[in-house]
Amino acid sequence: MDRRILLVSLVVPALLVSEGLGRSGAQVSRPSDDRLAAAREYVAGSDRYLHHDKLRRGMRGYGLTVLTGTEIVKFDAEVISVLTNMAPHQDVILARLSGQGLEQTRIISGMSGSPVYVRDPVDGKDKLIGAVAFSWSFQKQPLCGIQPITQMLAGSGLFDPAPESDDSAAASSAPPGAAPAAATAQYLAAALNPRKIDFASLPRAKSNGPARATPTAAPQLVPLSTPLMVSGSTAKTLSLLGDYFRPVGLVPVASGRASQAAITEGAKLEPGAVVSVPLVTGDVDWYGAGTVTEVVGDRVLGFGHGLFAQGEIGLPMGTGYVHTVVSSMWTSFKVFSTLEITGALDRDEYVGVAGRIGEKPKMIPMTVNIAWADQARTQQYNYNICRHRRLTTTLAQFLVHESTWSWRQLPEHHTLRYSIEVDFGALGTYQVSNISAEMDAFEVASDAARPIWALQNNPFDPPVVPRKISLDVTVEARPRIAELVDFKLDGNVYRPGQIVTGKVALRPFRKPREVHDITFPLPKDLPEGKYTIVACDARGALTHQQQEAPHLFDPRSTGELFEALKLVVKNRTDRIYLRMPLQTGGIALQQRELPQLPDSKARMIREADIPRTHKFTDVLVQPVPAEYVISGSARASFTVKLRPTETLLH
Repeated sequence: MDRRILLVSLVVPALLVSEGLGRSGAQVSRPSDDRLAAAREYVAGSDRYLHHDKLRRGMRGYGLTVLTGTEIVKFDAEVISVLTNMAPHQDVILARLSGQGLEQTRIISGMSGSPVYVRDPVDGKDKLIGAVAFSWSFQKQPLCGIQPITQMLAGSGLFDPAPESDDSAAASSAPPGAAPAAATAQYLAAALNPRKIDFASLPRAKSNGPARATPTAAPQLVPLSTPLMVSGSTAKTLSLLGDYFRPVGLVPVASGRASQAAITEGAKLEPGAVVSVPLVTGDVDWYGAGTVTEVVGDRVLGFGHGLFAQGEIGLPMGTGYVHTVVSSMWTSFKVFSTLEITGALDRDEYVGVAGRIGEKPKMIPMTVNIAWADQARTQQYNYNICRHRRLTTTLAQFLVHESTWSWRQLPEHHTLRYSIEVDFGALGTYQVSNISAEMDAFEVASDAARPIWALQNNPFDPPVVPRKISLDVTVEARPRIAELVDFKLDGNVYRPGQIVTGKVALRPFRKPREVHDITFPLPKDLPEGKYTIVACDARGALTHQQQEAPHLFDPRSTGELFEALKLVVKNRTDRIYLRMPLQTGGIALQQRELPQLPDSKARMIREADIPRTHKFTDVLVQPVPAEYVISGSARASFTVKLRPTETLLH
């Protein structure tokens, strides 16, 4: 045999064995996971838990949940099998449930986290094996997937390593502004977009594990849907919440608050009890609900799957009350109410959620005042929103809509005058005063959500959370909109220092065309040449400004970002903006402007390839108040001469 062939035949199998691979290429053993190993050791050393490796088909036990009020009841459970490696490092226990009417309702949304106990044949004790967490849609039997308790403990934060010292943490952390350039550019394109956009979808909340089943989807074992209880809200808002949350496993359900009699029953966070996760409180209540799996000291484990699986969080956590169970061919579900906030949910992973009983997390107060001009009626709505990197923006945006929809639809043709203040503490207060027409509350919600989304997804520094959100909205039952259709000057030639005159033509909604006089003073030192005045709407003016002064919209710190955000919402929609670019400008290094540089120095700076170097253009801007929300643009050109030879007819 060729010695090279012999060498390969001996070395390759050895390499495969050393890498943990067999002949088929499959791994012989799983890679290590420190938290999972610690949890497994903890389970092995406790007489309270039973690792799923010791389960066998036919072993029987029971589970705990609440089906009415706050009473914890038992249901029966029978182990069918254990599916290993359903996800990386994760197994699932299959079980058949029975009793408490589960033969009719099948697995119920809201049972997520219900603890299941099986008798250990070694010592005869009932031990916790995990939590009800998964099911199949349209199944005829109450079959479920149980999240093993070992995996839930591993994801609970109980076995996290101690925090590193300040020096080591500083050495390992990325410096400010270290976000990838492409990601930063994509972020800024959204945060500083001249258009009003839907920030609730930038980005959407991430899914909590496998894709959710739909009536047309292939059968698969998926996490149970989490009921999102919606109290004090309109059907329109319920639909809006459904469009956003249903794809990630939260299904909105119309509910209400618990009665005083229910509240006096009391409840505590213990295995089998209701655990509620309030997202919004106040004049409305929006909260997810599931079941407590285990309590270790002051740590509470629940759900058996994630809400959004985003790791460290800071959501409120509390007790709950079950009004009833609704049996459905698609998915049966519990109808809950929150009783009391008793702590904070601080961990959200694919294998479950965990929190701590005690200190309650801060929430963000939001006030919305609605005035109906045609009815001389005012309404005030007060909310508290959870602090969450993705959800705070979405919830604030939805609450703007909810406030305008609460008692009636907006008039078919309407105009909204609004002002917004978002307090960001030491950073400052974001303020907007504007007008919107025929857009429902979309533009109001967009302006309110923009700084929240931008500063909580800030790529330069730690996220900045708003301290308070306030809105005042006045509704008029008339459409104040007009299109800018023409713009003409009274003359073609002007001297420096003269006043340019002209006319702007507007086409208002369902009204005759209107012509308005305009004036535009020229500087006395304006050089000779050809100039153009652009008459445009607020968005067009911002778009031109971003092109003419790009350095103002290229932030690299939280402070610069905040100033750029304020510029984006500065222009009012009920203005005609007259803009005349000049022949002057300069170079901006970062945000420092160097105007009127000699050509040689400007060329040296450009050729030096200094980061964040921008060329800017000087512009004369004159806003002209209008009665309408303006859309459209037009332009007109003229010539400036010091000593014109022709007669100036204006």
